[in-house]
Amino acid sequence: MRMFLAISLILSTLCSFAKPITRADAVSSLSVPLVQSHSLEGKYPSIIHQQHINRGLQRRLFTQGQPLLSNTDLLNRISRRVSSLLLHHAKVHSSHLETQAEDVGYYGPMEMGTPSRTFQLLMDSGSADLWVGAEDCQCDDGTSCGKHNFLGSTVSSSFHRTQEIWVLSYGTGDVSGYLAYDKVSISGLAVAQHKFGVAQNESRDFSGDVPFDGILGLAQSKASRQHTISFLESLKNAGHIDHAIASYHIPRQRDGKNDGELTLGGMNPKKYDPSYMITVSNINDRGFWEVPIDDIQVNGKSLGLTGRSAVLDTGSTLCLVPSADTTSIHRSISDSRFDGNAWIIPCKMTTSIALTIGGKTFPINPLDVAWIPVSDERDESECYSGVSEGGVPTDGHTAWLLGDVFLKNVYFSTNHDTNEVTLARLL
Repeated sequence: MRMFLAISLILSTLCSFAKPITRADAVSSLSVPLVQSHSLEGKYPSIIHQQHINRGLQRRLFTQGQPLLSNTDLLNRISRRVSSLLLHHAKVHSSHLETQAEDVGYYGPMEMGTPSRTFQLLMDSGSADLWVGAEDCQCDDGTSCGKHNFLGSTVSSSFHRTQEIWVLSYGTGDVSGYLAYDKVSISGLAVAQHKFGVAQNESRDFSGDVPFDGILGLAQSKASRQHTISFLESLKNAGHIDHAIASYHIPRQRDGKNDGELTLGGMNPKKYDPSYMITVSNINDRGFWEVPIDDIQVNGKSLGLTGRSAVLDTGSTLCLVPSADTTSIHRSISDSRFDGNAWIIPCKMTTSIALTIGGKTFPINPLDVAWIPVSDERDESECYSGVSEGGVPTDGHTAWLLGDVFLKNVYFSTNHDTNEVTLARLL
């Protein structure tokens, strides 16, 4: 029997029902736990804010097929924030500061090899490749790749190495290795010989104290830099799911509901309002997920910004917006100010920012826009905005990236078969 596979972002196993976009009758689905991989803890909020901006900016440039910024450029952006801190904190040091935030998103268990071993993988709509660490994996400095699970012929009798090599750069770090075939399964649904990456070298961003063992990309196969078929499409080819669909309900930690979920093979009708839903064609020709934006409103008033588009990326935290658009938005927010590096807004603001996509308007909860308090001394009167300036001279000033700040407010579904994106209002 073919099944729809639902993956829950909560810490306990659930049963649910999933439905394809075609509205066929639902069948039983399987659930496995996913865990949020990142936090906003840190001593200097302004540096954390810039690290997340840098990460989102690199991801946005890559999905648009544009050159990534150099490490020098990223470091200069961090240094400007450090310089501002030095005016207030004499003991700030920048020698060991990361230029970007570590990988953000949600991870969960997959089984690999014979006998099966459990690997915690980051689920990422903004990439298309699957990889885990190799048995002989080494960090850039020659040390081991940390306390992770690794894969190879020693631990798996069904493991077959190829001579094909690959290199991936996520902006936050680099990984490289060879391609291999092995049994890969999720919640009991197995692809006998799936082709994927095994990393022999990982930069410190991946080999350090991170809670996941690799990444599962959920963009389209043509976005694969390993030139492999995505695992989602392999699941469909193996007959385990009828539709190569990935659907996301991203939880808001402040709500305390632990009700997030990733569904493979369809949409979970218990999560969204079918009367308030749109499906639009994907306009990204590189295999990522991008939609046109019809309009942007603040408190119900259109800002007159047209011709914009946005990449939808579960692997980014913030909304990255060109400079002129960011200014237009924040000038409509009472008591907002620009400190020379970033926009600052009242933490308890009630201003509504909304995007119209496919003829439907989707507001962003003010809780998500007021992203992190400016002060590291528990003063929550002012916050850095989650709608952040992320423009670069080559972007044409029209490309946005919508991360979790927006995606927490919608049910988000991608269909590989029809090359379409669906957004719906959450129940």
